[in-house]
Amino acid sequence: MSGIAGIYKSGGRKLLGTMLSKIEHRGLSGRAMFFYGDSCSLGFAIHPDSSFFRDRRGCILVDGEVYGRNAGKISSEDLLSLFRERKNDFVKCINGEYAIAVYDAGSLMLVRDRLGVKPLYYSRCGDKIYFASEIKSLQAAAKEISSLPPGHFIGSECGLHRHWTAHYAAPLLSEPEKIMPLLRENLEKAVRKRLEGKSRVGIFLSGGIDSSIIAYLVKKNFGNVIFLSAGTRGSPDLKFSSMLAEYLKTPHFTIVYGRKDMEEILPGVIYSLESFDALLVRSSIPNFLVARLAKEKGIDTVFIGEGGDELFAGYDFLKNLKGRELQIKMTNLLLALYNTGFQRCDRIPSACGIEAKIPFFDTDFVRFALRISPALKTAANLQEKWILRKSFEGILPKEIVWRKKQKFSQGSGSYEMMEKAANTQISDKEFEKERIIDNSLTLRNKEELLYYRIFKKFFPSDSALRVIGRSIW
Repeated sequence: MSGIAGIYKSGGRKLLGTMLSKIEHRGLSGRAMFFYGDSCSLGFAIHPDSSFFRDRRGCILVDGEVYGRNAGKISSEDLLSLFRERKNDFVKCINGEYAIAVYDAGSLMLVRDRLGVKPLYYSRCGDKIYFASEIKSLQAAAKEISSLPPGHFIGSECGLHRHWTAHYAAPLLSEPEKIMPLLRENLEKAVRKRLEGKSRVGIFLSGGIDSSIIAYLVKKNFGNVIFLSAGTRGSPDLKFSSMLAEYLKTPHFTIVYGRKDMEEILPGVIYSLESFDALLVRSSIPNFLVARLAKEKGIDTVFIGEGGDELFAGYDFLKNLKGRELQIKMTNLLLALYNTGFQRCDRIPSACGIEAKIPFFDTDFVRFALRISPALKTAANLQEKWILRKSFEGILPKEIVWRKKQKFSQGSGSYEMMEKAANTQISDKEFEKERIIDNSLTLRNKEELLYYRIFKKFFPSDSALRVIGRSIW
């Protein structure tokens, strides 16, 4: 986690300072600004897990972590050298979760990782380019805001280019007994890679299969860990997360919240999240509470179990799909995360000064997961994410391994409370009058209208609306 911002072919020290001030929460070690005459101004909210390097010719800013072909982490200095050697093709030599801005010899290039785990927005007007990690940073600088798509780069000397496409490698893996040990091995490697250099970490634990697997693997490979959970009184998440904490003999901190707590933090959640999407906002509320709890406990790095649903077909609406049709649908879900699920995983911890790690989306693990036959992930006669669950049967408590999937907002208990809050505050007449925003945007229920009203106070620009993702219901 860090924050990057910049202005190309337009002066403005004061403007860059304003842009950077909006994302200072993304850094723990202050900020830096670099100026190259009237050609380029660059700002960086500094975090220990990210890096920058500059010399007289240019500068590179990296939000996230970049790895080379040998899986070793690449320093920002080496990355700048690689760019100078390979130019645009340098992206073919790297992987990881990153957003990169590189200025060199008078030109600018912006790059986003393959799946869009790290955010990056830009605005282009003629030869001028403004860019930043979050929408709020660009509002003072640009009228038209775009999200750099995942797996793409854009440069001052070129247009928008794709550098990666998701695909299923043939032949597919279809033998469970061979797949299961490989699945555990590959996911554990992804966890270990993200533990390097850490002294203490936390786990956002819901007690579902995905976060429980990550909690187990972190605990197995790293001693100094705590579990963090949130839910309403009596919610399933608190029950199952407590079960796992006791099973793994790990310190477990919980926060029990009610409707009043949710309503109090709602404006802050929406401002941090930069969205009004109902599913995204309601699931971000418990995430925000847990992130705040992590900060109180002195944690600056957390592991999140996001990813199992998209990689292993965890959604009910996938059950009746088969073969190629299922593969295509799952790939589309994966590529849609950059402005939905990833936005929550990035913005909410970042707002509290916390770096989030998401091992399921490790490049090598994603490649492995896409090779597994869809028939082993979901089917009419199988519980969703079957092969993932089966791989940890006998390792985790069976009640957790075979726990029926619930949306995070349902498991934590926030769903019904926010629905009731919206129904209390918004009449049927108001909803019918306000639900159609324009030809391309219709709000889906009163809850979403409640969130939209708050969102517009923070983000009045119509341009901001065009980069908001919508969750699939």
